[in-house]
Amino acid sequence: MYVKAAAVPGPVALIAAGAPLPGPARSQLGANEAQGKGSSNQFAYKSKKIYISAVNGQDVIKRLKAEGWRVKRVRGSHHLMEKAGRVVPVPVHGAADIGKGLLAEIERQTGVKFKG
Repeated sequence: MYVKAAAVPGPVALIAAGAPLPGPARSQLGANEAQGKGSSNQFAYKSKKIYISAVNGQDVIKRLKAEGWRVKRVRGSHHLMEKAGRVVPVPVHGAADIGKGLLAEIERQTGVKFKG
């Protein structure tokens, strides 16, 4: 047999209900949480703005074809693109985006920029 624990509202539930917080619970929350304005995590990670475009394998192949590359053959999910004797593999895994490192390597090998 299971016994249901008594529902004791925590600080967040009290804020949502609009009830005033007792002293110790108020001191454990940040200033914004105590006023009901959401979380104020002092250790929140603040990242620099990085503009990385999401490009999948099909987008890469369309762009390469427009630049004169052709599909030499397909082996599994890797399309081998060819132009002037150079062969560059392009992975096509459905709608999954290509990572920024791999995209940079394909750009370097082909000389084609995908997102500017």
